[in-house]
Parts: sequence; structure tokens; C-alpha cells
Amino acid sequence: MTREPSPRTGAAPWAKWLIGCVGAALGLAALAYVVIALWVAYAVPAFFDRPEPSAEERALEGKAGLTQVRLQEALRDGELTDEETAWAAGEERRMEKDHRPPRLVVKYAVPGKKDSFRCVAFAFPDGLKAGKRITNEQLDDCPF
Repeated sequence: MTREPSPRTGAAPWAKWLIGCVGAALGLAALAYVVIALWVAYAVPAFFDRPEPSAEERALEGKAGLTQVRLQEALRDGELTDEETAWAAGEERRMEKDHRPPRLVVKYAVPGKKDSFRCVAFAFPDGLKAGKRITNEQLDDCPF
């Protein structure tokens, strides 16, 4: 006597488990998508709502950027001489080698405003060595 095959009544247990895992993963992916979409919808407009920098600030940033590039060029030989700082920063400057980290403070005239100026400090956090980074920041009070 042979047994007749019985019709299947359901999926194998491992298949049910796999379907559950895939469903959970899709649910988590959908939740992550919603969270990221809400964050982007909030953060991106705030980024573009920043006030436009004034023409004076853009001019000062341009001068500071040029000075920073020239300082990096002058430091290629590993030494920063007075002539090189004069070429990079102009005449209104002060090198503070005993400051930690060493820094160069440069006084820039504000374009369009008579007798108005701003100071920017160029710091050398890794010392006065060739190929090292140079940072800059505007100073609230000019030391000279």
C-alpha cells in the first residue's frame, strides 16, 4: 500500500521566519526614510535662511584667504622670514612667535570706510614648518 501525498497546508517554518525578517527590515527602512526626510525638510531651509554676508565681510575673507595662501607658499622652505611675512600680509602685521601656537596678526582696512579696520590672526598650530596647516580667525580687538 502506497501513501498518497497530502496537500501542503502552509509554508515551512523557516520560510515564515524569513518572511517576518524581511517585513521587519522593510518596516525599519521605511521608518528611517521618514525620519531622514523630516530632518532634511527642517535642516535644509534653515541652512539657506542664513543672512548673506556683507560686501565688507566678503572682501575681508578674500584678503585673509589670499594671505593664508601666501603664508603657506612662504613656509615651503620651513622658515618664515620678515620679508616673506611682508610679502604675504602687507605692512600692518605683527608676528607673535612666543604666542602658543605661534601666530601672525594682520590689520586690514575695511573697504569703503575711512579709518576703519579689522584684524585677523593666522595661527600655526603645528609650528612654523613646511606643509603644516594654517588657521585664521577674526579678532574682536586688534592688538595694535
